Amino acid sequence: MDTEKNLFDALPEEERAKRVEEAGDESAAILSYGQELAKKSEDREVKLTEEEKREFEQLKKSAAGILKSFEYNPANHHDRPNPLKRENLTIVIEDAVDPLVKMAFYEAARDDFGNDAHIVVVSNMETSGAALPEAAGQKMLSATNVLLIGIHSMSHSKATAEAWQGGLDQDRRKERSEASASNSEDRERVLDQWKKLYPGASIISIPDAYKESFLHECYEVDKKRIEAQVKKIEELFKLYDQAKITSPAGTEVTLTLEPDKFRTYVEKGSVGLGDGMNAPSGETAIRPTHVNGKFIVDGFCADNPLTVDEKGIVIDPIIIEFKEDQGTVIGDSKDAENLRQMCEQARATSKEAGTERDPYQIAEFAIGVLGEPDETGRINFTLVNATIDEKLSLHLAIGADHILGGENDVPIHIDFGGQFITVELTDSKGAEEPVKILKDGRLMLDETGNLVK
Repeated sequence: MDTEKNLFDALPEEERAKRVEEAGDESAAILSYGQELAKKSEDREVKLTEEEKREFEQLKKSAAGILKSFEYNPANHHDRPNPLKRENLTIVIEDAVDPLVKMAFYEAARDDFGNDAHIVVVSNMETSGAALPEAAGQKMLSATNVLLIGIHSMSHSKATAEAWQGGLDQDRRKERSEASASNSEDRERVLDQWKKLYPGASIISIPDAYKESFLHECYEVDKKRIEAQVKKIEELFKLYDQAKITSPAGTEVTLTLEPDKFRTYVEKGSVGLGDGMNAPSGETAIRPTHVNGKFIVDGFCADNPLTVDEKGIVIDPIIIEFKEDQGTVIGDSKDAENLRQMCEQARATSKEAGTERDPYQIAEFAIGVLGEPDETGRINFTLVNATIDEKLSLHLAIGADHILGGENDVPIHIDFGGQFITVELTDSKGAEEPVKILKDGRLMLDETGNLVK
């Protein structure tokens, strides 16, 4: 792992200055900090309560599962050399993240990467996408693998983009972005060429990094199963051009799939050079068209935790009604009003920037593969971590769609889902028999990606 000096340098600037002032000089501060870390490590088992010890073991399992998602993790390939001749792992972690989570990733990274792992702690950010410190950006540029862990999202920071794009200049970054968004048949070939010429880092981002999120078992997954299932869904999105979403609560939405027009996004459970994903991964998504009908949001709603009763059942579900891709939020509940306010604020922000966009426009249709209904048939959504919730079943989204090849670059993207969802795919040409990819919330694929009845 890092030396005491590297760990000390990773502290927020104001904390480093305070420690130097208290110790008298930097050398003494570094020595004191190293002794403090060693003491904490020795005393961890003694000081933690039995409940905290159980939590820590689950946190470390989750951390280890996430690190295994890097294709160039030496624990996955002991005989494979570091392809970029760089430090293997840089973890950038927001200071607000729970100390137990920090320690879990510290130990898991030490187990897999040894002395080739580096941790940078950054001061708490005010908003998602805020600029990262220059020191963190330099560490990211020198890494093969980058792991971003924060209460806020760091995915859209300039430092992240530069690490992902291999430190390219502005013109080359633009060319690479255009190649990535291309829907042409040779898109994969073009991207492979870019990665060979200008390899960027493998990047995994974990926003909403609350301790409770890492206690969810969705981080301990079979990567081969995930890859088989999401690729099968991608295949089905190409075979079928119509989808119908229904639920006992009253959801009934029809939509059209056009993979030749919009990019299909696949999170397969692992990330290679110049690739990125959120963790946990495990979904296939596309920007749909001709979306019509009513969706009952009784599962989850990103950035807007739904009000539930003591059993976790949504009390007053939001209703979103679509007419040719345009959504309307129905209802006067607190949750519905919160969603409207977020959307209107995004509209106002885009208008101020001179590019007024529609925050209610459909942005995404996606199937997650990590969910398993409980004994009552319900999906246990976290309600506070959309990065997990969107992987548990179907979700739709309104707002920004440019990542999927759209042009609605509005500063909001709201994912939402429901309970007991059924999704049936049909072929308008009649060449394929209809299939149900979800039935009452249950994924209709086996571990190898084959459809089950």
